[in-house]
Amino acid sequence: MWAPFNGISIRNSRKKGSLEERVKRIEEKNSIETLLSQYTYAYDGNDIETVMALFHPDCILVNPRGTYIGTNLIRENYLHLMSSRKFSFHHISNAVIQLADDGTDALFTSYFNVVVAFRSGALAGSSGSYVCRLGRAGDNWQITEMRITLNTRQSLVPIESAPIAPASSPDAPPPPPQPTHSESSRDWIGPGAFA
Repeated sequence: MWAPFNGISIRNSRKKGSLEERVKRIEEKNSIETLLSQYTYAYDGNDIETVMALFHPDCILVNPRGTYIGTNLIRENYLHLMSSRKFSFHHISNAVIQLADDGTDALFTSYFNVVVAFRSGALAGSSGSYVCRLGRAGDNWQITEMRITLNTRQSLVPIESAPIAPASSPDAPPPPPQPTHSESSRDWIGPGAFA
């Protein structure tokens, strides 16, 4: 797995060209990064329609459960995943994009870390990688092939249950200051989100 990632990164760093060509590549890479952000935000928020709009109709999705071909099966895969959880938080890192010389397709690789809040109340953390092939769909990009690895998985403890140093311990944090208003970031996603 590491050799292809390294190869893509090295090839990507050697691209040259006119100022106009380099600016065009930057714009295309920005479009692809935005697409992957749309994917993670929509997937995390259980927005199936936005997720599916990012896939080409004949897309191939390979994940730890198997290979899914075509948007009907890919939709079923995501509906299954979304039905088991309240939400998730994905963070993409080490992203590298390689554009084909003719500008018609691209390759995207990255690592990801995710925290999932399941409907059962359990929390889990995972990490893995994305390798995506993208193709042109008019002025936009669509995912034509996506491979997802799941390399680690851990059970997590909600912050209210996590052990914190007792107040008598020298490691105990000082008490927090009083907020100006009682509204908190939990109010943005709903008070029962973590229940």
